Amino acid sequence: MLGDFYISERMFAAADRKGLGYLTLEDYLAYNHILQHGKQKERDLLTFRMLDTDKSGFVTLKNLQEFWKNITKMYCELFDNENLKFDSSIVKESFQEIVGPVQK
Repeated sequence: MLGDFYISERMFAAADRKGLGYLTLEDYLAYNHILQHGKQKERDLLTFRMLDTDKSGFVTLKNLQEFWKNITKMYCELFDNENLKFDSSIVKESFQEIVGPVQK
C-alpha cells in the first residue's frame, strides 16, 4: 500500500480547515480552488498544514523528517526502487538553513 496513504492523510488534514475529521463541500471546493488559483500565501498555508503533523502550530525538524521519510517510502514502493534511502541529515541541513541551528 503506497506509503500507507500518508500523503492522502496529510492532504486531508490540510483541507479539513476546522479539524472536524470530515470535509464539507465548501472545504473541498476551497482546497481545490487554492491549489489551482490560490495566492502563494494560501498555498503556503496548505503546505504548512500538511507538514504540521501534530497540529502544534509549528513545523519542527521531526515533522519534516517524518514527512520526507514517508515521501521516500512512497517513491520506493511506487517505482519498486529499494536503492533509494531516506537521509535525515539532508532534511536537517535544509531545516537549519531556514531556521538556524537546531537546539536540543
